[in-house]
Amino acid sequence: MTGRQLTSQAAAWERATAFSQSLDLGGAAAVYEAKPRIGRDLRAIRPGRHRAVTFLVRDVVGHLRTPGRSLGALAATATAGILLTVSLLPATPSALLAGAAGLLLYIGSGPLTKGVQHAAHVAGDYPLYGISDRQLVLLHTPFPVIAMMVTLAAAATTTALISGAVLGTALAGACAIGGITIALRLGNALKGPLPPTLLTPVSTPVGDLSVVMQVGWAFSDLLLALLAGLASAMIPASPIPVILLTIWVAVVLVARWKKRR
Repeated sequence: MTGRQLTSQAAAWERATAFSQSLDLGGAAAVYEAKPRIGRDLRAIRPGRHRAVTFLVRDVVGHLRTPGRSLGALAATATAGILLTVSLLPATPSALLAGAAGLLLYIGSGPLTKGVQHAAHVAGDYPLYGISDRQLVLLHTPFPVIAMMVTLAAAATTTALISGAVLGTALAGACAIGGITIALRLGNALKGPLPPTLLTPVSTPVGDLSVVMQVGWAFSDLLLALLAGLASAMIPASPIPVILLTIWVAVVLVARWKKRR
């Protein structure tokens, strides 16, 4: 191993440690993501195209350059659609399957929402390409929406036809969990570092509970993803849980957007 490689590994470890200390687990994991090596000769930007088409092609080419990561994300998305549809069947552990679907979809959607996350990360800085923050997010949204919704719909439809689940309910649940997950990913990117106020000790008769607040802050989006799966599975009984959760996620997203740096 060369000195340059050792220096690079040490710098990566230092960045990952800094992210971990601030409970930014996504940032810590991103440090060790492999750099694209395939499709480097594919042009992502071509002049003369409509702006929306340009951004969509750019996102598609970006995923073609990381095929393993992208296929893994699509596989996780399809599995989430299958689990959610199976959870609608009687005599199945609905809560377990639906909760697993919500968590799996959130974790697997990371690579598919890279463009949206990038747009959120640069929000508040000087406008890129003369495009406002809102426009940049909207231009990066079509790819994850199309990729996730098509994959979820295909998985839900196939599973419903095989298992006998109600197709309309399965598609409604897939659309609900997909939309909430994309919003959660955008909100997570806008979350920012751990607020210093949460580092303040909270003395109670049972000890310092500041750690509980820090862990809750770090894993709040995962909890909402779990609830998204459960609420989507409850659509046949009542759509109220998924509506209330959608409203809550929207409120949190708007609040984080207004507080972006």
